[in-house]
Amino acid sequence: TSYRMIAERRIQVLHALTELQTTPYLVPGIEEEMAVLASAHLDLPFVQVYKTNPENAEPKLVAGFGTAVLEPKGLALLTKVFTTGQPFLIENLADYVQAPVKSVWPEACTEALIVPVIFMEADEKICLIAGISPRKKLDTAYSEFIKSIAQGISVALSRARAFIREQKTRNRLMESENRFRSMIDQAPVAIAVFRGKDLIFSKFNTAMMKLFGLGKEVIGQKLLDVLPEVATHPVFKTLSGVLATGQPQFAYNMPLELQRNNITEQIYFDYSYSPLLEDGQITGVMAVASEVTERFKNQQKLQESEALFRGITAASPIVLWITDATGNMTYVNETWLQWTGKPIESHYNNGWLSSVHPDDLERASAVFTHDFLQQQYHESHFRIVHVDGQVRSLICTGNPQFDDQQKFKGFIGACVDITEQIQLQRQKDDFLGVASHELKTPVTSIKAYAQVLEMMFRRDGDSKKAEMVGKLDKQVNRLSSLIGDLLDVTKLHSGRMQFNETGFNFNQLVTEVIEDVQHTSPKHQIKKRLNFDGDIWGDKERISQVITNLLTNAIKYSPDANEIIIYTQQNNGHVQLCVQDFGIGISAGKRDKVFEQFYRVSGSKEHTFPGLGLGLYISSEIIKRLNGRIWVNSTEEKGSTFCFSLPLKEN
Repeated sequence: TSYRMIAERRIQVLHALTELQTTPYLVPGIEEEMAVLASAHLDLPFVQVYKTNPENAEPKLVAGFGTAVLEPKGLALLTKVFTTGQPFLIENLADYVQAPVKSVWPEACTEALIVPVIFMEADEKICLIAGISPRKKLDTAYSEFIKSIAQGISVALSRARAFIREQKTRNRLMESENRFRSMIDQAPVAIAVFRGKDLIFSKFNTAMMKLFGLGKEVIGQKLLDVLPEVATHPVFKTLSGVLATGQPQFAYNMPLELQRNNITEQIYFDYSYSPLLEDGQITGVMAVASEVTERFKNQQKLQESEALFRGITAASPIVLWITDATGNMTYVNETWLQWTGKPIESHYNNGWLSSVHPDDLERASAVFTHDFLQQQYHESHFRIVHVDGQVRSLICTGNPQFDDQQKFKGFIGACVDITEQIQLQRQKDDFLGVASHELKTPVTSIKAYAQVLEMMFRRDGDSKKAEMVGKLDKQVNRLSSLIGDLLDVTKLHSGRMQFNETGFNFNQLVTEVIEDVQHTSPKHQIKKRLNFDGDIWGDKERISQVITNLLTNAIKYSPDANEIIIYTQQNNGHVQLCVQDFGIGISAGKRDKVFEQFYRVSGSKEHTFPGLGLGLYISSEIIKRLNGRIWVNSTEEKGSTFCFSLPLKEN
């Protein structure tokens, strides 16, 4: 074969490779190159392409044709070429392959040329090994032919890699576009894209369709053709402004009268308009809108409610106040300002204390601080200097406020001027004190005359008249007891009740009281269970008065029973006494009231239980002044248990 024919044949092969590299519709790769090279079997008994990378140090066959299978030492030669970057001629191919490599000639292929493939990927190395025809000598032209093939392989691999990258980029863009479309469509707010100066509907999501009652048929139509009612509305002017200036716009609670589903509605919405840019040019506007009609109406209702609240509180005759979670005053109504004559700013935070009377300031502040820190119901009594110069007495109460998570939010409270009530109470106490004193002397005289008269009748043997006078004496005793209660109440209110504290045996006192009461009430058996044995420190006469009151009440309110139980015990440094009856009991709603002044148990049997309703009140005040506690446990129609406890003091 002439050299000219060989050269033309090889040129045709290289030309075919070049055509593959410039074919636009062909998916890039090296499979087609291998097919072209396989047709050049006269010059190339086999061709193989190997690559290696940091993850695969051993050369890996990626493409080829022919029967050559390299031994490990043949692969080592490839590694050498990878390292040096220089071509290498294998002169005794049989030493590096598992079996002789066939060719189109009777003779086997005995030589091969390894040529590095220049590839732009830094992390991969590629080489080409091409068999030498057994009937051709590897001269310069032959070597350049194989190197040109390697160059073609390099171009093919680069195109393939670029195609893969481009495909991945295209896929990512498509995925991003799909995610964007999905995000827009599933967004809870209305989104629409307008294109061009005529603001043509390009796309919109389901929320936008619902908000404006649109259908997909409006895509490609002008905004004003679809919603002509917006032509004179600021919405259209704002959209056009964004398109002209490129400046985004935002608005809140924007009203719009809209024809939606054949109904004209007044709606409110928040919106944002953002320009869309392509190659630096404004091509459209993306509108994001959220209907807030319900929110707007609720805000209006809230504002109306707040205005109503402020109107009511301004007209309220009592003081209303609010604090935050830190205890600072955040609101007081007009009444407080009228009382104090100071501007509202002076009362915020802790400024309200400046209006408290100096003598009550420390106590008022301490009570409020304690209740605030405990986050509990607040009640305090203090005086203020009124704007008219008079000293006025107030009672202030407050309830702690908590949110849905039970987090403390502060206090809401009220203050009432009780100056007149205190004056009336003082006048009443003065009257009761005077009346009681005035009644005490004649009652004492009546009692003395009754006792003398009874003795005279008994001496004369007129037992019937003596018995009648004895009953008179008992009624005088009741009257004397009532007068004593009234005197005690006036002493309590005026702070004149005297307490003479001494040490005494508690059980002995209880036993003495039981014997006295039992003597006058033989129908009820008083059982005692005295588990405390020791001395206490207190006012013996006053404590005796409390025990007597509890026992007589137990007898009075259990007319159908015949048993009363009294027991004592020591508990946490206190002595505790309880009196249990099996009478009418007290309903749950009335238990807290039984210790109030003049409170009497009401009900169908009220008329059967005489008294002023002072005994338990006096008992409660006595126990409190002795630093004790008094309470009741009761079940209606089953009975009550009244208890008190007093602290034990060491000598």
